[in-house]
Amino acid sequence: MEKQNSKYRWVVFVSVLLTYLLIVSQRTAPGLISDQLMKDFNITASTIGLLASIQFFAYAGLQIPVGILSDRFGPNFFLVIGTLLAGIGTLIYSTASHEAVFLFARLLVGTGDAAIWVNLVLILSQWFKVREFVGLLGIAGMAGSFGFLLATVPLSAWITISGWRAPFFTSGILLLLCSLLLY
Repeated sequence: MEKQNSKYRWVVFVSVLLTYLLIVSQRTAPGLISDQLMKDFNITASTIGLLASIQFFAYAGLQIPVGILSDRFGPNFFLVIGTLLAGIGTLIYSTASHEAVFLFARLLVGTGDAAIWVNLVLILSQWFKVREFVGLLGIAGMAGSFGFLLATVPLSAWITISGWRAPFFTSGILLLLCSLLLY
């Protein structure tokens, strides 16, 4: 296997880790601004709950179809498209002015997010030897945990300093850049 002996595989690994870290941070980041959204857009707690859940419904509902399609068409396409959708969804979320737009944006993020973990695992299995794969999969899981941590105090501090739109807009741009890097 030429890929498994390439030094380029480490570039692939870091690119996938960075992408996963950012996408995982976007799973929980909107929870930091629930109060602001309720106040600024006069939306209810139940709407905030719907905003939070729609992303997870898309994520959970698409895991099996994405896995099947990834096996058939390869993980690269779906990882790039998933990251692109998550980035676009995050950008739309950062500029939204109405709850329907927020819902659409979170649906896009969830759809993109559904394509990440399954394809991350497939890509690591292609680029790394069996003896490296398990350890690197653990590191990838840790990167996701760091993404959750990033969406706590650091992101909260940034939101306090600049408001909520700039951090979400920046995250969307970073995800779009990650999709280019993955491509």
